[in-house]
Amino acid sequence: MVTVTRHARVATVLVLLSGCAAVPGADDPRLAEANLTPGSREDFRSYLGRPAPKAFAVAPTTGQSWHAWGYPTAAETQQVALSGCEALGNPCELFAIDDEIIWRGTPTVSTEPTRPQARATSTVNLRRGPGTSHAVIGSLAAGSEVEPGTVSGSWTSVTLADGRTGWVASRFLEPVGTAGAPLTPVTTGARLAPDQLAALRRRAEGGDVDAQLDLGNRYTHGIGVERDLVEARLWLTAAADQGSPLAAYELGLMYEFGRGVEADAAEARRWYAIGAREGHAPSRERAAALAGSG
Repeated sequence: MVTVTRHARVATVLVLLSGCAAVPGADDPRLAEANLTPGSREDFRSYLGRPAPKAFAVAPTTGQSWHAWGYPTAAETQQVALSGCEALGNPCELFAIDDEIIWRGTPTVSTEPTRPQARATSTVNLRRGPGTSHAVIGSLAAGSEVEPGTVSGSWTSVTLADGRTGWVASRFLEPVGTAGAPLTPVTTGARLAPDQLAALRRRAEGGDVDAQLDLGNRYTHGIGVERDLVEARLWLTAAADQGSPLAAYELGLMYEFGRGVEADAAEARRWYAIGAREGHAPSRERAAALAGSG
């Protein structure tokens, strides 16, 4: 696996990961526990020497990483790291903020399943990412049992019995023993209390661009709420229409990688151009990458 560690991505308003006890620096014992590729471990050592604000995100299923630094705010830096990591095709989480590791560590293994196993209802393609624009990397035979993970729009990440991971269309999965029941979406971090979410939504509905951006990114990454890319696109569009380059960039990623929408390179370029006009460096980078790919 190639580990990418460039600047890349957009915003996230979050204090929800605060309060996690952590030991700063490369001697944190959780560094040995984490499922990081050798390249990601090397990248983390170089990351520790970067100036703050900075953030390091990892994909727990693959160990790939993406880190960001040098952005104006901690919130934007964290979102750049998260979205850049998820552009590699797997769900990601923040591993470190500045020099503090916030990853909670490997959960204790329980003999009781924490979520339902799922089975394929028919033969279905296994893809590298959530959408038909991603390469087919295998297939599931009808009746194959898998462990479902993150839900992204109409796609679900799964882990096969042999340890391989990939994405399948959710409509071809059902929980074992509960035919027709929906799979449980994933929520990252502490769930927002109902009154907090209601207050944030009221601000967003009232036209507060920061609240719109916050909601959009929460729903994009499933931070404190269940991941919902339809809601994410609604609030990101509202924020982008008010001039938020971070929201425009996030929408560009959605269309470039087919997250919750059909992949559309022209629409992705349009959103990246809007972000770039506002001086947003990650938007310029993605626009250039798209142009270079033809």
